[in-house]
Amino acid sequence: MTKLPITYQAEDLEQAFDLHYAKKFPIRSRLVLFLGLILLLAALVLLFIPSPAFPKLKWLLLLVGFFYMGFYWYRKRSLVSLALKNPTIAKMQALQFDSQSLFLIGDTGQIELRWQDFEEAIVNDKTALLYLSAHNFFILPKRFFTSEQWSELLEILNK
Repeated sequence: MTKLPITYQAEDLEQAFDLHYAKKFPIRSRLVLFLGLILLLAALVLLFIPSPAFPKLKWLLLLVGFFYMGFYWYRKRSLVSLALKNPTIAKMQALQFDSQSLFLIGDTGQIELRWQDFEEAIVNDKTALLYLSAHNFFILPKRFFTSEQWSELLEILNK
């Protein structure tokens, strides 16, 4: 059984959320960003081709476009800060796994999750996300694993 000490950092969570939203909700997660860009482009067009009927529309579009883009980045940052305060993440001390189960070990005890309990796993070169449902997942950053342990984990996930 492999036991690994684990403490999450903000960059681990940023990478995990980026992977989650890019793979699970590629359009919906970026919709606010796309809308902000479209509004900024429309404001830019109105700056070069003024509309006498709506003289202040370009400024409204510019303001709302910047608001949407700012909201996208704010939401992304706030997700990470909220996750860092989550007791499961903040108080996790180690994880342990074997061919049957994954154990999350914290200061108040441990949770055993059998590999068949997970619906899906998404893996990239920096992290693995293990899904219990569409929005509930565990984050396993690669930096906690040796190359042999990472290979063993990937082998288990591929089964």
